[in-house]
Amino acid sequence: MLKDIRLPSDLSYASDAENKPLSFYLQCLKKSKRFDLRLGYFSSNAIRVLSLGFAQFIFNGGVVRIITNHFLSEKDKYLLENSVKSEGEEYSFINSIVNNDVEKLEQVLARGEQHFFDCLRFLMKENRLLLKPVKVKPGRTSHYKEGIFSDGENQIYFNGSCNFTYNGLVENGESLDVKRSWGSEEEQLRIKNEIEKLDSIFFEQDDSHEYLSLDEIEGVIRRKGLDKDLEELVRDEEEIFKALDELDDSLGEVFDKEKQDFKKWIRDEIKLPSFPFDEPFKYQIKAYDKWKQNDYKGLFAMATGTGKTITALNCILEEYRKNGFYRFMVVVPTNPLAHQWQEEVSDKFNYKNVVNSCIDRDWDKQLKRLLSSIKVGNNTNFAFITTYAQLQRSKLKNLFHQFKKEFKEVTFIADEAHTLGSPGGLKNLPTHFEKRIGLSATPERKYDEFGSKKLEEFFEAYPPGYTFYYSMKEAIEKESLSEFEYHPIFVNLEHDEIVQYNEFTNRLKRYIDTKNGGYKDTKEAKQLLIQRKHVIHKAQNKLSAITDIIEQVGQDNFKYAFVYVPEGYEPNYWKEEESRIDIEDTHIINHYSRLLDSKGLIVHNFLGGTKDRTRILQNFEDGKYDALLAMKCLDEGVDVPRTEYAIFCASTGNPRQFIQRRGRVLRTHDDKKFAKIYDLIVSPALDELEIVDDAQVNIEKKIFQNELRRVINFLALATNRYELVEGEFGKKCEEFGIDNLKELIVEELKTYETIDAYEDTE
Repeated sequence: MLKDIRLPSDLSYASDAENKPLSFYLQCLKKSKRFDLRLGYFSSNAIRVLSLGFAQFIFNGGVVRIITNHFLSEKDKYLLENSVKSEGEEYSFINSIVNNDVEKLEQVLARGEQHFFDCLRFLMKENRLLLKPVKVKPGRTSHYKEGIFSDGENQIYFNGSCNFTYNGLVENGESLDVKRSWGSEEEQLRIKNEIEKLDSIFFEQDDSHEYLSLDEIEGVIRRKGLDKDLEELVRDEEEIFKALDELDDSLGEVFDKEKQDFKKWIRDEIKLPSFPFDEPFKYQIKAYDKWKQNDYKGLFAMATGTGKTITALNCILEEYRKNGFYRFMVVVPTNPLAHQWQEEVSDKFNYKNVVNSCIDRDWDKQLKRLLSSIKVGNNTNFAFITTYAQLQRSKLKNLFHQFKKEFKEVTFIADEAHTLGSPGGLKNLPTHFEKRIGLSATPERKYDEFGSKKLEEFFEAYPPGYTFYYSMKEAIEKESLSEFEYHPIFVNLEHDEIVQYNEFTNRLKRYIDTKNGGYKDTKEAKQLLIQRKHVIHKAQNKLSAITDIIEQVGQDNFKYAFVYVPEGYEPNYWKEEESRIDIEDTHIINHYSRLLDSKGLIVHNFLGGTKDRTRILQNFEDGKYDALLAMKCLDEGVDVPRTEYAIFCASTGNPRQFIQRRGRVLRTHDDKKFAKIYDLIVSPALDELEIVDDAQVNIEKKIFQNELRRVINFLALATNRYELVEGEFGKKCEEFGIDNLKELIVEELKTYETIDAYEDTE
């Protein structure tokens, strides 16, 4: 309502004062349902500033009535004669060279001129525009600059010296005075008289005016205004506000609140696709630019926690603003991740026609209906979210075949894109998509050179920089991720566990491969290695180590913690969309849960396939649980920035899993200074192992050395790295033949610098 506007106490505005006329017009227009304007010339130069907020006014059902002279300004005559312009080309009278912010603001406002005429044309088409060209008898020219804003109940009248131009509203010494319908008796009487006077002119009852033909003015609107729908007008206005972001703060002060209000209105009221926060980070804008430069293909190698999802959806948003429509398909490994993308796509970015194969039973019918609409020439928007497992099933393959041409216009987004490089992925690469975005913190597939190469070729993106690279080191330095302490804790096996470990080790002797210094790649050897790994997973001393950590942190302080419990197999996302939890898994996680319960902590198990995940994560965020015990989840896509502590109890040969888990903990939060990561590493003492063969001793050393090198990757970015080098960790490394720990850390840091330097040269 107009009453909500905070007007100056003296009810006056001046372009050289704190309360500027520009602020008055911007605030009133968006809160009004009718705008009566009486001005001397129907001139684009006189009204261009009113383009800001005009779409909001129209969306609210606004009606415009304009009283003006019958003839056009010389500039409008010129524009009318030269109104045809090529796409992206400005009118010739707009300065093409911007020397400073003053001229830049004027150019932005001039850019809104076309938008103003587009809005007038829309109103004319909707019969919501009344134009009344007049002469003041006897043959005098009207030079009024006055009007009335109305919200349906309240009115504000204004009268002043300034035109609706940049100079008139900001630069010149111009002023205006206002009256309120809810103000003093004098104000109310003035507004009553002005309304009656304007109505008498609009209804041609005022004998002091001569009423003229509309043809010339309406012709200008029809010829200059483009025939756009309401959504297009709103989108155009969004671009004008977006251009204001480039202005210096001192000049843009009047617009700051208006820009934020406009973004909120776009997002919450009319729910057009929009960026969910103030604005994208610079690196997210850079990712979009790199993607465009790479012919709309690319791999975004971004550290976990830096907003890969937001970055990809912003690419879609930028293309929507440019083309006027959006069509994209997101593929994820798991059902929970598909649900999370649904929230980002629908709730945050306001994309419509979202079909999700993990939510909608008739997803194939919905998708077919949308694609059929596109096939007959409609500008239909849609988003489709599915899983990697679905890519190889007949329903989706049939749609790909039936709508091959339509899918060419769809942008393909692969979350955790390294999955596409697996054997299952390479069999089902969706090559019919011309626009492709791959998202991964770790695009390189360790020990799979062939899969990595095919993945790079599919996205036309190659290491070290891929299409866009945003390292964890850079993210921490720029405070996109929080700093962290890293505490590797060595855990010894108990006697009975050493006996089991030795049993599997002795059986592995026959599979020693002397050429590569490891075990042979056979089914039997793999099975024995998995069984031996289970001994390490279930090491009893891990529970003692967790007790020590809780006592060290303090029971009252041990909150917002993730505890990653040891687990079995890694799921194959080309065959399953949910992680299976067997009886042994349940037994293990309950074992850990009982320990934390005994310490007086409130915990909740969080397994793959856990129902009501959103509520559980929210309760954790709100501090209702001290810790979450995670198994086969919390690796990919879960966003809980409040997490402060993480305990990794599950040793794994998969570095990707550790990197993703670390990223879960490093997300920033206002109430969080830094994170602490505790990594439990089982180190079977070599002198207790029943190994006499030198080759096998070397294999065991090599296995543990690989584990330590994974630890070094963590250590290199930790705030406490050098104090650890001098402590127990350094001594343990020396025991296993790693006596150049400092050099390895420096070497690890150089890998980040090498890629960052590569990125800077692009």
